[in-house]
Amino acid sequence: MLRFIVPAVSALGVLFVVLLGTALPEVVASHFGPSGRPDAFMPRPVFVALMAALVGGVPLLVWWLQLRSIRAGRLHIPHADFWRSPAQLASTDLWLHRHAAAMAVVTTVFLCSVYAMVVAANRQPVVALGDASFWLALLAYMAFMGLWVLRLHRRFRRP
Repeated sequence: MLRFIVPAVSALGVLFVVLLGTALPEVVASHFGPSGRPDAFMPRPVFVALMAALVGGVPLLVWWLQLRSIRAGRLHIPHADFWRSPAQLASTDLWLHRHAAAMAVVTTVFLCSVYAMVVAANRQPVVALGDASFWLALLAYMAFMGLWVLRLHRRFRRP
């Protein structure tokens, strides 16, 4: 069941990008400077295709690389000699698979939220990225990543 969640969420992310892309103008402000003002533009089909590839591909790639490392036993976890022992291996791998999926899903959500902000910015009379929305989304994503790492270290602390 777990192996279907990440591809399904990625597919939904791609669908979100394509459907929301219909609301974009023919030429899209695709990059914004620190002030929130656009500083790069591209045609809508190119922008939507690029964003669909990023939203669908980056989380899947990160997830796949993690699963590959787990299967090969190359994932570096604290006290691996205990946690990768035959008695602990199944529960360790299940925990790692679940958390790899969580990272991929949250990354998809983050990328979709940034995309939605860019679409909203492009629909304004004066194109500009929202003042704090991007930074709040980035802060939330970074907080999740920090908690994810802390949870990893807490889970695999010395037995």
